[in-house]
Amino acid sequence: MTKTTETQIAEVIASGEPEVEVLLVEVVGGNTIRVFLDHPDGVGLDLCGRVTGLLDGWRARYAVEVSSPGPERPLTKPEHFQRFSGRSAKLKLVDAIPGNDRQTVRGEIVEADDSRVVLLSDGQRLEVAYGAIGQANLLAA
Repeated sequence: MTKTTETQIAEVIASGEPEVEVLLVEVVGGNTIRVFLDHPDGVGLDLCGRVTGLLDGWRARYAVEVSSPGPERPLTKPEHFQRFSGRSAKLKLVDAIPGNDRQTVRGEIVEADDSRVVLLSDGQRLEVAYGAIGQANLLAA
């Protein structure tokens, strides 16, 4: 899926449900679009149904799944890392971190700003630039 398609889906949702935040849009298996949402009042079946209805154009070509992020929600923006400071996260890296050769890092989010997140992992502080992160999720408590 192209970034343009992701942007188009987010724009369609924003036009019909302006308080909804689109956390992640992904294609699974080439024929399913999965959309994860967040909302200040939470995400329920009614909201998922309304958003699914907004995506009729994509439903003709794909199976569309709309859901809440759940306890292992994706972290896709600096604001997410800041909001969940103190919680544990798992990062899949696209670039190695200096002094650490692991491709997957787990740890507590101890700090986050607009350019990087700091994790406490195995007693070590790791600074990770957002550009080095391929995927990030909270870990269930």
